[in-house]
Amino acid sequence: MKKIIFLAIFILLAVFAMADDLQVTAYVNRTTIGINDILQYTIEISGSDADKIGTPNLPQLDGFKNQGVSTSSSSSYTMTNGSFQSSVTKKYQYSLSPTRTGSISIPSITIKYKKKSYKTGNIKLNVVPGSNEPAPARASTRNNNSPAENSGKLSDNIFIEIQVSNLNPYQNESVEVTYNLFSKYDVTSLSFKEEPSFIGFWKEDVFTPNRMNLQRTNRNGELYNTMKLKTYAIFPSQTGEIKVDPLKMDVDIRTESRNIWSFGSTKTYTIASKPLSFKVKELPPGAPADFSGAVGNFQLNSSVSETQLKVGDSFTYTLEISGRGNFSNLNIATLPEINHLRFLDPETSSDITASKVNGKKTIRYLVVAQEPGNFSIPSLPFSYFDPGRNKYVTLRSDKYALDVKEGDNIYIPGTTSQASIHLEGSDIGFIIENRVMSSFKPWFDSILYWLLLFVIFLSLPITTLLMKRHTQIAGDMDYQRQKRANRVLKKYLKLATEYYKSANPDFYYAAQSGLENYLTDKLKIARGSRKDQIISQATHLGYSKELVEKINLMFNKCNEARFMPGGFLKENIQTDYASLRDIVAEIAKSRIKGK
Repeated sequence: MKKIIFLAIFILLAVFAMADDLQVTAYVNRTTIGINDILQYTIEISGSDADKIGTPNLPQLDGFKNQGVSTSSSSSYTMTNGSFQSSVTKKYQYSLSPTRTGSISIPSITIKYKKKSYKTGNIKLNVVPGSNEPAPARASTRNNNSPAENSGKLSDNIFIEIQVSNLNPYQNESVEVTYNLFSKYDVTSLSFKEEPSFIGFWKEDVFTPNRMNLQRTNRNGELYNTMKLKTYAIFPSQTGEIKVDPLKMDVDIRTESRNIWSFGSTKTYTIASKPLSFKVKELPPGAPADFSGAVGNFQLNSSVSETQLKVGDSFTYTLEISGRGNFSNLNIATLPEINHLRFLDPETSSDITASKVNGKKTIRYLVVAQEPGNFSIPSLPFSYFDPGRNKYVTLRSDKYALDVKEGDNIYIPGTTSQASIHLEGSDIGFIIENRVMSSFKPWFDSILYWLLLFVIFLSLPITTLLMKRHTQIAGDMDYQRQKRANRVLKKYLKLATEYYKSANPDFYYAAQSGLENYLTDKLKIARGSRKDQIISQATHLGYSKELVEKINLMFNKCNEARFMPGGFLKENIQTDYASLRDIVAEIAKSRIKGK
């Protein structure tokens, strides 16, 4: 009997030991990868208890950015000596994007289970510039003008090319940067993944496409589908070497079918431009005293509306700076005080073209003549640095002489309104002919005075509370974003309605932009967040599953209509317009968690 008990205990211990016996390994899809590519790093756990282990926590990896993880599992069963044994295999696949080139290692990862530690192996990788993705077989294009063969790399057949007006500018000098897509493939859709941050620059967006619009272009004897992706006007705010990160795009490519019974497949690739490196020069010494940082090529004009006027009359003094450069740094010298001429606060307006570097800035002063006499408005300097001539230039406004005559009006300074005061009689005015003096009753003996005083004291606490509440609201960024969300939505809905009435495909641009900006403010996430971030936050904050699905469907419809060939159909606009209004109405009625 004792032998049987010992044998049973031994078998049980062996079973438990086998249950705890896990196999953990890690591997990658390739060991040489381009900096524009995505590395697939997989941790595989096998054993009967593999499904009891949670997702491994990947540490901060030097040289890689973790883009997310996907999970899959499989089970197998075997029969040994009449008994079943099960084994589970779980795979955790991490998408890693390289952040630098060179030799990089993924260190060993430790997984702990039931007081045991399991370690993966160390993996060495080589990250090269560009993309190392193999070129897929290209699908035949509709016009069949493309060469039949592709070269060995994806990056040779689809890439982003940059046009830069100047890589060696002066500080504050305007630079234009344009990104263009070149592709030998049939691109079905594309989206911005990462835009350059331009740290060290003042940045202005000049061009962003509303929809995908590919054109055929011959480039060095080869045919490509091309499209302008983005144009920026940038102004360096610091000197020295400044590096700019690449522009990254997610591109869906239609590839060749494997047989006559299929229509090919679509695969998403990430492509990126080359990084930029600027060498920004310091402005030379010897700047004029009034120089405020303007760099470019400018003209200065000035004018006055009147030079002959009377006391109490007003005229307009105008200064206008026009040309090309950094209009954010345009400042003209302050007008000196001129006795008996009152200059009211100026009205400043700017008219900048779409390029963000050409335009004009206008400064208008309203001036009131207070006394008769001859006065002059002095010439004012405006200095800027001209990079084309490599020197500082000082422009001067015209000098104006004013002749102010006596008038029928007397100028009364301050806030008192001006009026014509007519004096009747040469010596004494306002003679009181009635010698009977009216009785005077002190105003503080009035019941009305004390009643008003009581009301004022009573209203002080209420006024204080209202002012405090107003200050809190003004400083509440969430509240301000909620107010802004409604204004933005109203603007884009009006635009979408106009496009809907004329069956204009720009309806989908207005609908998508309005919905994205409205939801990012409403859900309190960063402007420019991607669709999946908006959908995730909407779900997290308690929007119904049906509403989230409607929002996701509307985003997909907008993307198809804007970027997929043949995706826009006039007959769909009416239905999509009605769906947009229903979605907005449901969002307005939905309550967010925590509110």
